[in-house]
Amino acid sequence: METSWLYLDSRREFYRDERFDTISDHPNASATHYRDVYPPGEEGDEEWRKLCERHGQDPSVDHFFAPVAPIATSEGASPFPPEPLPELIALYVLTGEPLHPLIEALHPNPLEVDQVRLDQAVEELWHKARQLATLVRGGIIRRGPSTGDVSPREQSAARFISNQLSKGTSEADIREVLRKRGYSQQQITRLKNLKIDPPQ
Repeated sequence: METSWLYLDSRREFYRDERFDTISDHPNASATHYRDVYPPGEEGDEEWRKLCERHGQDPSVDHFFAPVAPIATSEGASPFPPEPLPELIALYVLTGEPLHPLIEALHPNPLEVDQVRLDQAVEELWHKARQLATLVRGGIIRRGPSTGDVSPREQSAARFISNQLSKGTSEADIREVLRKRGYSQQQITRLKNLKIDPPQ
C-alpha cells in the first residue's frame, strides 16, 4: 500500500455486475525523451533535432518531458474496491471518525446506503481488529462465549481478594470487607474465581 494511494486521483471505478471495474485514467500523460537512445552521429543528431523541434525544445538538452495522448489502463475487476481503499476506509473507521462524511464523499448515492448492513460491517471490523490484536499479543481465540470483560473496579477487588488470601486472611473477613463496599456474595465468588494476582 506504500505508493498505491498516490494514484487514487487517476483511478476510476464502475460498479457493474457486483464488481468494481477499475481503470487508471491519465488524460495529461507525459513521457521523457532521452538523447542517448538515438544513434550517435549525424543521423541521430538529426532525429533528435526534429523531435526537439516538434515539441519546442532546445536540441542541446539531453532529455525533456513532453505530453502524449491520454492513457487509460485496465486495472481489473473485483467484488471489492481495489487497494488501497479497503485499508484506508478501515483505518478511517478504526480511528473513530464519523461515517457520514465518508459516505458523502465516496458513495455514488449516499441516500441508498444500507445503514443496517453498514453498522453491522463496522461492528465486524472492530471484532476482527480485536481478534487480530489478541493473536499478536499472544492471546488465545476460542469458539463460544468469551471470558468477558472485568471492569477496573472489579479488577481491583479481585486483586484485593488474591492479596488477602496470600496473607492468610480468612475468606469470611474478605467477604465482609467487600460486602461493605457494595459487592454481593455472588459477585465476590466470581471475583475470587478470577484469581487475578496483585501487581508485582
